[in-house]
Amino acid sequence: MKEKVVWTHLRGRRNRIGIIVTDGISTEIYTQEDYISRYSQKDTLIPKPEKLIEGTEVYLKSKDIPYWYCRIHNLKTECMHLYTEDLTQHDLLYDSKTKETRRFNSDKEKEFLNNVLEALANKPEEGFRWIPVEPPIEHAVLTDFQEFNYPEWEMYAKRYAPKNESDLGSKHTYFLLGLRWLKDGIATLNQLANNSQEIGSYRKPGREAYEGIELKEFGGLYCFVGLDRKIVKRIKQGQSYSYPELGGSAADTGSSRPFGNVQYDMGGLKYSRCISFIELKK
Repeated sequence: MKEKVVWTHLRGRRNRIGIIVTDGISTEIYTQEDYISRYSQKDTLIPKPEKLIEGTEVYLKSKDIPYWYCRIHNLKTECMHLYTEDLTQHDLLYDSKTKETRRFNSDKEKEFLNNVLEALANKPEEGFRWIPVEPPIEHAVLTDFQEFNYPEWEMYAKRYAPKNESDLGSKHTYFLLGLRWLKDGIATLNQLANNSQEIGSYRKPGREAYEGIELKEFGGLYCFVGLDRKIVKRIKQGQSYSYPELGGSAADTGSSRPFGNVQYDMGGLKYSRCISFIELKK
């Protein structure tokens, strides 16, 4: 049984109306306030955050995705609240559903483990970040191999929502998002570290890049896993910098470059099939 929530505005009403659609059939209608009160009693529900600067009221969208959302009035897209304060090593080392110890056997799983541990040691002091639900597609290059250098990626991110202190996201925020999904039982270690094909937008093995890909919504975000590799803040190593590219693109398969994939460009010159990973602070 597939169930989702569709939000709409009805004439004469100030608040949105939620419609539960089960297997394509509308089964229940209620107000947004009723919806929040119904599911806000869950032990796993993340605390309701303050709204973004110049943002709309904060709201939930689905009982299956326990994350809060907010729209900035002058932006086309909405943003998802990534709560990081409650994330711990326990969430990484133990399965939230089975309570069993996670085993990190493959090289990819061990790399994912190390990257999440590093992210936990560098959690944002605020305890959260906001992430645009839809990628900034207008800045993605899906067909031509145009080149963007690091300052251009960084400038675009800062201009995205300057009042909200938008910037290139960090590698740490990216892996804290992965841990959030693990903790909340939305994704498995295998899906994040070994093969992200079923949760992301990748080409199918044997197909050409972007041929027949499915643009997927997963974990509260649209086309986040796959479609384009993510450009994040550069990392200083000694006297030089390295430029991480995270995840994979629709030119890859979910097993060749899953969510946890990290590769480094030492020159800071970026090609197509990459897109900036943006995070907002307030």
